[in-house]
Amino acid sequence: MNMKLLLKKRIFFFITSTVFILTLTVASSYAFKNSDLNRDAVVLNSEKLKVLYENGQIIEQEDSYPMSAEQGMEKAKTSTIKIINDKNSAANYYLKISNKEEGKNNLEFNKIYYSINGEEPLLLSTTSNGIVYYGKVNGNEEAVINIKVWAGLEYITNKDQGKVINLKYEILEN
Repeated sequence: MNMKLLLKKRIFFFITSTVFILTLTVASSYAFKNSDLNRDAVVLNSEKLKVLYENGQIIEQEDSYPMSAEQGMEKAKTSTIKIINDKNSAANYYLKISNKEEGKNNLEFNKIYYSINGEEPLLLSTTSNGIVYYGKVNGNEEAVINIKVWAGLEYITNKDQGKVINLKYEILEN
């Protein structure tokens, strides 16, 4: 009789432990899947500004198709950058786009469109040293930049086959 009671306790403990471990595994998997850690977020801090690159700081478009200006505005992937000013005073900043790595496989800037916050698309070659946007964020506020980058259909030639968009974003204080 004593043995049956001991066996029942062990079985109950085993079942309870198994259910607890399974519940913990499912809950932590769900939490990780829905957390910000699963995104390509990159957070950088400077003296005044905290910068959150929600889709990552690098743009690598090896398998994207060239698009016209109109198509790119509709279909190109949007990258979001949040600039957070935790200080009391305003801060000026600028967004610079440059090649991630210098190389012969990169598409030239005169063939790459960009659009910021839904504005009219421009070619990267029209920028001054890759600076595409100037902004100001007041103290204890945040600013959001939505940017799209894509290869311009009308500028791509046969010589561009195999070339890729391989860029990086940088928010720098002014």
